[in-house]
Amino acid sequence: MFALARSWSLEAGIAGPADRLVITARVPVGVSGTTNLIKVLELVHDVETAGGAGAA
Repeated sequence: MFALARSWSLEAGIAGPADRLVITARVPVGVSGTTNLIKVLELVHDVETAGGAGAA
């Protein structure tokens, strides 16, 4: 899920390599309740460690 969000947002141009993405989710999906997952992706770090934007 995280790799897909990173690659899609970079390819779509809605985020740049210096941006951050905040992803929230809950499990099980579709059941009312509170958020039980939050992930902040720092794209510049992810791009550098992955070897480039196309490496995902």
